[in-house]
Amino acid sequence: MQNETKPDETKQYNCSCSRRAHVFQNNFGPISPFISDTLMNWVNDVGEELVLDAMQRALERGKSNWSYVKGILQAWAKKGITTVEDAKAEEAAFRRSRQQGDICLPLGQGKLCRTGSTNGSVRRS
Repeated sequence: MQNETKPDETKQYNCSCSRRAHVFQNNFGPISPFISDTLMNWVNDVGEELVLDAMQRALERGKSNWSYVKGILQAWAKKGITTVEDAKAEEAAFRRSRQQGDICLPLGQGKLCRTGSTNGSVRRS
């Protein structure tokens, strides 16, 4: 009797799994065993909400393949993004820098940026 799970916990887990499976199958196609395992690993690593947000962003960009979703998740992991709120903040900052015309290139431990100002100044961040 020690190994029994509460019905509510099992129901929530199955519902959660069905949700991501439903989103994937309706938008990306059938789930192969490899993609299913990879998807489950990402959910275990970063959480279902962040995985679902990555799927939504891929679809908003007209990309309906797992590789694109995985690329988003890998980029977020590299940047230390662990929540949907972090992802939204990063996207907002990216859009602001694009609107200002800033161009940044990775450089060692920081970035070298050319600002969108009229004098074309260069700054290191």
